[in-house]
Amino acid sequence: MAPARVLPAFTPLAAARPQGMRPPVLARATLNLGHVDPCGLTPCPAHRVIIFMTEGELSPADRRVLDDIASHGWHSCHVFDPELATPNFTYTVGFTQTLDAPEFIVFGLHRDEMHGMLAEVFRQLKAGRKVDGGQAWQGLNPDFDCIGKKAAHEALFTLYMPVADGFWKHQGHRGHPAVVQLVWPGWLDGLYPWDEGCAASVIAAQPKLWS
Repeated sequence: MAPARVLPAFTPLAAARPQGMRPPVLARATLNLGHVDPCGLTPCPAHRVIIFMTEGELSPADRRVLDDIASHGWHSCHVFDPELATPNFTYTVGFTQTLDAPEFIVFGLHRDEMHGMLAEVFRQLKAGRKVDGGQAWQGLNPDFDCIGKKAAHEALFTLYMPVADGFWKHQGHRGHPAVVQLVWPGWLDGLYPWDEGCAASVIAAQPKLWS
């Protein structure tokens, strides 16, 4: 298995970096065929307060989420910190409805790469793949495999995935949707955040949302 080659996008240039590691790729959110929300983790109120009201009171942002799910089967939310103090991340909205599967979230890579990984998860699930805890996901990236971890962080739906939670409740469900975090390894050593000796930058790029 070839390890990941992409440095966490938020890492400051001055931060300690293992010898031979690429300079960071700094993500900037832009619209992409109706799939990517240009939301900032800290300053963007839209990411925090999309609530999904009744049909007659839906905001343009709410309608866009619903339109994407109706047209493509899911919607992708990309969130980044303009000051690069926290990892950027991308998560799904709509897997629960379209696929009867958990939503997915991934941190610390370039926006386009994370979107492509989640699109491949959607494709595999639509083709019949079942979700199990702690399973390896191949084919999401040509250079590495991901491990899917069941997310259970107390701030999962307030800080990280409020749009997915709002959509879940808009569909008439109680509680919260199931979520899987995709975790990737360091590109030099192939070590995951829970492995002894894993690079600090790889660990810092992927907040531990799993239990």
